[in-house]
Amino acid sequence: AALPENCPVIILGARGYIGREVMREIGAENCFGVDLNLESKLPEGWPEHLYGQDAIMVNISRAHQLEYYSQRAWPNLVLLNEVYPEPAPSEAQRFREKGGAVYHLSGISGWSLPSFPGGYENAIPCSASWDCPASEVEIKRLA
Repeated sequence: AALPENCPVIILGARGYIGREVMREIGAENCFGVDLNLESKLPEGWPEHLYGQDAIMVNISRAHQLEYYSQRAWPNLVLLNEVYPEPAPSEAQRFREKGGAVYHLSGISGWSLPSFPGGYENAIPCSASWDCPASEVEIKRLA
């Protein structure tokens, strides 16, 4: 099923440089910034009021932090991971067990020598690609 156009967006890593820029671009009306407290390992700013609603969660935090958010997932929550490396199968599975869908933004369709591993197969990571009108984004479903 398609998500509504005004679907809420949860940004993981919202206090980082990229997170702040993404939050600014999306706008504050329907965008919620969340960060992990590195001491307590608890998410700060989690939008509890969205539970059960259609929502998109964009992971631009750090590698291997998804496990701290997985327990808060719900069936209508879609995760789009942009963090390198892509979540391990066990991380994605824990998220999916709560009902959420997990996708990984691999980059732009393309090839390289040597090729990129795992979730980046047949793609060039966005940070290593050129902006081109003919570019096609590669998004892979995980778990």
